[in-house]
Amino acid sequence: MELGSDFAKKNLVEQIVALDELEKAGRAEVIPDLLELYRGGNLDDVVCGALFDTLRALLPRSETDTVAGLASEDPRIQRMCAQTAGRCEFRTAVPTLVALASSDPDTSLLGEFLSTLSQLGAAEAVPLSLRYLRHPDPVVSATAIEMVGKHKDPACVGELYAMVREAEADERYEICDLSTQKAIEAIGYLGTAEAVSFLVSKIHHRNPMVRRLIHDELIRCGARAVGPLGRLVLSGDDDEKVLAANLLGFIGDRSGVGLLLEALDGAVLSTPNARYAAYEALGRLGSLKALVRLADGLDEPDELSLMAVVTALEQEPPPFLAPRLRAALCSGDGQGDRLARTVIAVKAVRLFEAGYGDKEAAARLVAAAAACKDPDAVAAVREKLTEIPGDRAAADAARLEGGDTAWKGRRILAVDDSKSMLFFYRAAMAELGVEVQTAGDGEEALALLSGESSFDLVITDLNMPRMDGIELTRKIRANFLLEGLPILMATTESDGSQVELARKAGTNGFLSKPLTPEVLREAVLRYL
Repeated sequence: MELGSDFAKKNLVEQIVALDELEKAGRAEVIPDLLELYRGGNLDDVVCGALFDTLRALLPRSETDTVAGLASEDPRIQRMCAQTAGRCEFRTAVPTLVALASSDPDTSLLGEFLSTLSQLGAAEAVPLSLRYLRHPDPVVSATAIEMVGKHKDPACVGELYAMVREAEADERYEICDLSTQKAIEAIGYLGTAEAVSFLVSKIHHRNPMVRRLIHDELIRCGARAVGPLGRLVLSGDDDEKVLAANLLGFIGDRSGVGLLLEALDGAVLSTPNARYAAYEALGRLGSLKALVRLADGLDEPDELSLMAVVTALEQEPPPFLAPRLRAALCSGDGQGDRLARTVIAVKAVRLFEAGYGDKEAAARLVAAAAACKDPDAVAAVREKLTEIPGDRAAADAARLEGGDTAWKGRRILAVDDSKSMLFFYRAAMAELGVEVQTAGDGEEALALLSGESSFDLVITDLNMPRMDGIELTRKIRANFLLEGLPILMATTESDGSQVELARKAGTNGFLSKPLTPEVLREAVLRYL
C-alpha cells in the first residue's frame, strides 16, 4: 500500500487496517510519509492513535528517520523520536539532541531530550547538564544531576554538596525532593574519597528521608566507606557513633571489625546505645575476632547490649564459647540470671544447649525458661530439651510442659531492623500477656497492617532501611482504616527536630533508647 491522497479517501476501518498491514510488513520506507500524515492532523482520534502505534513500531527500524524526526516542528514527533532514540540506543542522535536541549525548548521537551542523552551515555551532554542542575522543573534538574553523576564530572561536586546541605534548612527538612535524591546518588557515583567522606559526614542529616538515602548510598559504596565510618565511631557524637556502627554492620566488610573493637575496648563507646550498636554490627560481620569480643560481651550488664551479644552468638556459636558461656551463667551479682533470661528470651537454643552441659548453668537456664511468659520461647526450649539425651533433660522438659502462658488477646506490632530489639519487645510484653508480631522495616510493617491481622498498638524505630518510622507513621495516618491506631516511636535521637517531625506525622508518644522493660511496659499500658 502507498500513502497519499488515497489514504484520506478510505473510511476509518480501512485506514486502521492499512496501518496495521504496514506495521506487520515492517515497511520502514514509509516512515517519512507517516510522520507527515501524523504532523498534518485532520485525522479521527482512533486513526491518530493507530498511526502513533504504527510509528512507534516502525521507527526502531530506521535510525536515520528517527534522527530526522527530531528536527520536526511537531513536539509530539520530537518526543516520539527522542524516546525511540533512547530506547534503541541510536548514538547518531546525540548531536541533534544536544543542539535541541541547548535551544531552551519547552520544559517537557527539555526533560525528554536530557533523559534520552542520559540513556545514551552521552558525555558530550555533560557540560550542558551543568547548566540545568538548578532548573526549576524537578524532572529536568533530576535528569541533569543523574547525568553528571554517571559521568563522574568533578565540576558538579560543589553544587551536589550544596543541594544536600540545603535540605537541612528549616523550610526544607521535612520533605526530600527529587533533586536532592538524585544529588545523593550522584555523589555516590562519584565514589571519590572526598565524596564518600562527605556522605559519612551527613549520616545524621536533619531530613529523615535524606538520611536514609545517604545510608543506602554508603552501603552501596561498601569498603570505601569503612574508614570514614570507623573514624566517626571513634570520634563522633553519640548519635553519629550509633549510626556509623550500624552502617559498618550493614556494609558487612570485615575491615570494620578492628575499628569497632578499638571503639569497644577504648573509652569512646561509653553509652549503652553506642555499645549496643557496636555489638549488633560485630554480629553482622562474623569474623573470629568479632566472635571473641562478643563472647567477652556476655558480661555486659545492660540488657539490650546483652541481647545483641546473645543474638549474634546464636547465629554462629564459636567452638570456644561453651566454657565461657557456662562460667558467665554461673556468675554472681545477678549477671548469670540476667544472661539466662536473655538466652531464653531470644530463643537461643544453640547457646542453651552449650550451657546446659554444666548443672548449675543448666539450672539457671531452666529456671529462666520456667519463669518466662513468652509461650514461643518456652516451646523452643522445651523442644531443644527433648533432643538432649539423658534423664535430666527429660525431667526439665517435663517441668516446662504445660507451662506456656496464653496471650490475653492484645497484639502489638513492633517494627525495627534490629533482631535483638525485636526480641526485647517480645520478652518485655510477654510479662503483660501481650502478643508481639514483628517487622524488620516500614514496608514489611505496612504489608502486615494491610492484611487481615489487627493490632492494638504499633511501636516503631525511627531509623530503618527501605522505610523509616516517620514515613511509616505518615502512611498509617493516610489510611482511614488505621488512623486511630496508636503509634509509639522508639529512638536514640538527641535531635529535637526529629521528634517534632514524628509528632507532626501523627506519632502518639516516644520511647527513648536505651529502654528498660519496666519503662516500656509503663508506656505501653497507657495505650492498651
